[in-house]
Amino acid sequence: MLDTGIWPERPSFFDEGLSQVPSKWKGTCVVTPDLPATTCNKKIIGARAFYLGYQASRAKPMEESNESKSSRDTEGHGTHTASIIAGSRVANTSLFGYAKEEKSAINAGKSEYSVLT
Repeated sequence: MLDTGIWPERPSFFDEGLSQVPSKWKGTCVVTPDLPATTCNKKIIGARAFYLGYQASRAKPMEESNESKSSRDTEGHGTHTASIIAGSRVANTSLFGYAKEEKSAINAGKSEYSVLT
């Protein structure tokens, strides 16, 4: 999945109860100051930022005071989308107290093997 990044501390990305990442997996988690090595687990098995093309299209470096060169989601869209597809089950969720129930994603019990942020 290619999107605005991921906020790994969200309960949707906890890996409790998941099996080990397959040994054939060749992905990586790129460590940055705002995304430590502990970001990756059995749910988030790869994270990498793709910004060089963006910089080249603008013909200038990114403005790091408001843009990120890491997989940390600063906009929320990537986290939202990833939680719909691969988020873990989260009990007692609601929107301002409405619709309080357990929520889960399409592939709640699986690792997301195609996550690229």
